[in-house]
Amino acid sequence: MGVPEAGLPEVSPPEDAENWSDEEWISWLDSTDDDGASQPYVPTAPKKRSIGSQMLGAAMLGLHEMMYGRREDRQVQIATAPGPPDDEDMTITLDPDDPSKSEVRFRDGG
Repeated sequence: MGVPEAGLPEVSPPEDAENWSDEEWISWLDSTDDDGASQPYVPTAPKKRSIGSQMLGAAMLGLHEMMYGRREDRQVQIATAPGPPDDEDMTITLDPDDPSKSEVRFRDGG
C-alpha cells in the first residue's frame, strides 16, 4: 500500500463488500468524513455583473427569442363537461394479440 493522499483514510474497502462487518464499514465511512463540516457556513454576496456582460446576456436572450420565438407560459383552461356515459351505453372489446384492433363502441343514448 502506498502513501495515502491527504484527507483519505489509510485503509481502503475490500474488493468483496461482504468481507467487512457493519462496524468496519461504519468506522471506514466515519474516517472519510471531511472535518470542514464543523466550520460554519458563511454565505457570499452574489457577484455584480458589469454593464457589458448584462448587455451581452440581454442580447443573447433577444436573439434566442428571435430565432425560436417567444416562450409562452402554458395556460390551463378548465371547463365543465358532462360525465362519462353509463356502462350500459358502451361496449369495450380488447384484443390482447393486436391492440390496434381493440374497440370501444358507444350506443346512442337518445
